Amino acid sequence: MWRDGRLLVARKGEEFPDRCVKSNRPAHGRRVQQAAEVGHAALLLAHLWSSIVGAAIAASVTKGVTFTVGLSNEWWRKRRRALCLAGGIIALSLAATAYGAALIGQNDLGLWLVPLGILSTLGGLLYGLNASTLVTATRITNRYFWLKGVHPDFLANLPEWPGEVWADLTSSSDPGE
Repeated sequence: MWRDGRLLVARKGEEFPDRCVKSNRPAHGRRVQQAAEVGHAALLLAHLWSSIVGAAIAASVTKGVTFTVGLSNEWWRKRRRALCLAGGIIALSLAATAYGAALIGQNDLGLWLVPLGILSTLGGLLYGLNASTLVTATRITNRYFWLKGVHPDFLANLPEWPGEVWADLTSSSDPGE
């Protein structure tokens, strides 16, 4: 692993140290698996045009990586609390949607509860996705990925990124590649 300015650079498949990426405190074995994708912003237009076409294009041009990071007790609790809140919002929103659907035709309350419940459910999903994302990928290549949102002290313990070619030449961990 290396630092590239404010970014962490890691080789795909590399194991993160047992330190919290958000606070640089000991993780005590608490680890969270994260997935990240990087694609082009123009993919949004393809998705708006057609979901199937957008998904097909995204599958061919989007690069992804999965990695496991350590979390301190504090960040573990923060993340768990946020995910529980998101789950509660989603559950209440779905209940409001179902109740509103049952009231449609009887009074005007159902006409308000259904769209409000649907929007609240989407909001809860987006909040949950945001709360579960600890670090964000800014670039992904065939061998490496760059992450932002890593604590500066965590990065300070890493050597400076020498560049892809130099990193490949100096690495003895994968001589067969």
